[in-house]
Amino acid sequence: NATTDQRNAIDAEVDRLLDMHDALADLAMAEGVHQVVLGNYARNLELLGEFEPAQDAYTRAEDLARHTHGAQDQRYWLTLAYHARMLHRRGERTRALELFRQMNAAIPPDLDASNRGAWARGLYAGCLAAEGRAADAIPLLEATLASFIEQDYTRSIAVWRLALGDA
Repeated sequence: NATTDQRNAIDAEVDRLLDMHDALADLAMAEGVHQVVLGNYARNLELLGEFEPAQDAYTRAEDLARHTHGAQDQRYWLTLAYHARMLHRRGERTRALELFRQMNAAIPPDLDASNRGAWARGLYAGCLAAEGRAADAIPLLEATLASFIEQDYTRSIAVWRLALGDA
C-alpha cells in the first residue's frame, strides 16, 4: 500500500500528465485552425488524423493547382510535397516516392529558398533519411540548408541543421 505522500505524488503526476495532454490537444487544434485560415484544408485534415479525407483533399488541391497555375508553380509542387510526406509517414512509401519524383520534375532547377523549392526538396530529403537513405538525403539537405543560409532565414536554418544532423 502506498503512503499518503506517495498517493499525493502519484496524483500530482497524473494531473501533470493530463494537463500536458490537454495542452497538446489545444496545440493541435490551434495548428488546425491556422491551416484552415491559410486555406490548407488537406493539411488540417492530416493534423486531425483524418487521412482518407486528407488524401482526397490533397488530390483535389494538386489537380486544381496544376490546372489553374501549371506544374511549374509552387502551389502545385508544394502540395505534392506535403501529400507525399503524409503518405510516407503512413508507410505508403511507393506512392510517396512517386509523388516526390513528380515534385522534383516540376520544380524549376533555378528556384531558391524564397520560392519554396528548397523547402519542398527538404521534405523529400527528410523522408529519404527516415528510410535510412542518408547517402541520398544528405546532399539534398545540404543544398536546402545552403539555400536558407544564402537567404539568411534564421529559423529555417536551425530547422534544416537539425534535419541534416538527424540524417
